[in-house]
Amino acid sequence: MAGLEPKFILKEPNKKARTLIYILLNWKGKRLKVSTSETIIPEYWDKDNQRPISNKKQLRTLAPILQKELSILSIKLDEIDLFVNDLILDLKRDKTVSLDTIQKRVLEFLGRKMIEEAKPVNFIEYFTSMVTRMENGTYLTDKGTKYSPNTIKSYKSNLLLLTDFEKEIGCINIEEIDIDFYNSLLQYCNQIGFRTNTTGSVIKRIKAVLHTAFEEGISKNTIFQSNNFKAVKEKVYNIYLTSEELKKLIDLPLSGTYEKYRDVFLIGCYVAQRYSDYSRISPEHIQTTGNGNKVIDLIQIKTKQRVLIPFLFPELDTLLQKYDYKVPKIVEQPFNRALKKIGELAGIDKEVVLTENIGGETKERLVKKYELITSHTARRTGATNLFLLGYSAIQIMKVTGHTTAESLMDYIKVSLEENADKMATQIETE
Repeated sequence: MAGLEPKFILKEPNKKARTLIYILLNWKGKRLKVSTSETIIPEYWDKDNQRPISNKKQLRTLAPILQKELSILSIKLDEIDLFVNDLILDLKRDKTVSLDTIQKRVLEFLGRKMIEEAKPVNFIEYFTSMVTRMENGTYLTDKGTKYSPNTIKSYKSNLLLLTDFEKEIGCINIEEIDIDFYNSLLQYCNQIGFRTNTTGSVIKRIKAVLHTAFEEGISKNTIFQSNNFKAVKEKVYNIYLTSEELKKLIDLPLSGTYEKYRDVFLIGCYVAQRYSDYSRISPEHIQTTGNGNKVIDLIQIKTKQRVLIPFLFPELDTLLQKYDYKVPKIVEQPFNRALKKIGELAGIDKEVVLTENIGGETKERLVKKYELITSHTARRTGATNLFLLGYSAIQIMKVTGHTTAESLMDYIKVSLEENADKMATQIETE
């Protein structure tokens, strides 16, 4: 029985974000690997001791809440280890025990059942429990952070859709989700008039839930890995505002709420950040570099990445001074509605052709440019205008927080004509 040696290992020991902790058992030349459902950031894992780091000097450098989390995790792993060692003693008395029996006993201790013996897991019920865990903070992102309210809202919206879909096709069990399910869902989304990217968002969430169920040992279904089970996507026509159009907004005589909305949007255009970041700029974010240049020093909400935004436009400083460097608090939904009206008042009414796939059909329609303005237009506007001013992709990425040139280029909305003019100007100045 000495071959049964429990060992804790990480699923992805080189990962920067959280990874699952497995217990590994060797039994008569065969290996049993079971997920504990516990996770840890590998940086805080002591491989030799097979436990979270316990060195007091190292722990002192961590936040108190993280210290407590690692301590609780150590206790949980100790309990699992104690159970397995007791199990080894029991097995010494029974030489006929099988690997399946060992797996069953370990899973029972961990509060789970072997997948083969478990009753079919309803996908909607599991999806619901996952959303609940997101809300109470017991299910975290790969980076070990809580899910944002917007992400949870998206999951809830998709859950409602799938609940309606289940009424159409009957009970959805996790193990039964396959390509036929995928095709039926696509057809259903087309029938109710979903845009391609809305359907893609639903599938993306389904894949994420299936992946989690697989990781947690709830399901053996790996359809989420199939290239055919993909989140459909189409290129969206997104606008940016030219420097001339920004000037129209600045010159527009406004007062009250509309004035505040216009100013917040313009600040977003000049800093090239997401709404969640430009809407919370306050005096503590205003810093000065070693060379005496004023910058906005932000940790981005979505990526937790630090960016330094220089005051490249005098309008930015003027707008921030107007509010004592504290961007006014606003609510995004009415903000988006108001931006369209403000754009109309400013005369940002150039007609553009919008091509969309709605309900499985490609449709074209003419819209006024102001109809497409949203809070996120500010970020695209900022990135595009920096590009047109001649800043390099690397320089812009340092400001926007994009990690690849490819992802940045999705934000740069330069027309063919603008690109030709920019290239011609470069030749003239060389």
